[in-house]
Amino acid sequence: MLNGSRDQRYFDVRFYNRLLDSAAEQRSKSKATQAEAMRLVRRELIAAGTDAPPTDLKRLAKHLGVQRVAIVPLAMRGRLMLSGSDVEIEINGDLDEWSRRHTIAHELVHLVLEKDRVAMARAAGSNVKKRIAHGLIEQLCDLGADEILLPREWLAEKLKRSRPSMDLVVHISNHLDLPVDFVATRIVNLGLQPWRTIWCGRSKRKSYLVKSAPAWDELFLAGLDILDADESPVTKCWDHNEVEKGTVVIRIHGELHDFPSHCLKIAHDSVFGILYTGSR
Repeated sequence: MLNGSRDQRYFDVRFYNRLLDSAAEQRSKSKATQAEAMRLVRRELIAAGTDAPPTDLKRLAKHLGVQRVAIVPLAMRGRLMLSGSDVEIEINGDLDEWSRRHTIAHELVHLVLEKDRVAMARAAGSNVKKRIAHGLIEQLCDLGADEILLPREWLAEKLKRSRPSMDLVVHISNHLDLPVDFVATRIVNLGLQPWRTIWCGRSKRKSYLVKSAPAWDELFLAGLDILDADESPVTKCWDHNEVEKGTVVIRIHGELHDFPSHCLKIAHDSVFGILYTGSR
């Protein structure tokens, strides 16, 4: 019985280790897939002469063989349309200007990553079934659209030359006509700064957290409280349209945590903030 227990524990440990190895392998495969996709996107940006922002989407579209970009009524954000050998991008007319640009970039990435499928479809004059899972290709196209509109190498070099801050994020945003929260979150997602970004809403003069990047689980997020002290940059932002600097206090599982922060109101009902969680 004793020996059996030891064998069972040994089996459990080996099984657990295999699970860990499998999860790590999947993460590694995912990273490798993303890296290869971004390499292909960057190659086309360079070939089209559009590798420095602000990105000329018309020039990139022409380089990728797109005959026309049309703004039309759609039940989706955008789609590629084939008419014989012609390629057209259709964009939902209800989208705002920024969403249109990101959607165009997203559809252009489809042409980059599904080059063979599109070539076969153009030759056949009809659609050809995708070889990549829908969820995966859509995720890769979103990442590729981010790379098109704000290339990693350009952004990393910009951060090296200036002290990273909300002020720099606003400067880049204004220069490239990109949303402030997109620029800051791209910095976070690329691991270029040890920041956490937050979006705050307000109800009955009480601020609350809407989302965060890196993402907090929704259940965890619902249990967080942001303190509305008069000196909090979040509180100040509701009445001002400029960068507010100070300390954001968040109650996490009953404990108060202070974060040096820069915040900015990005809409009448939304305050966006950078929490400095590492050395600056």
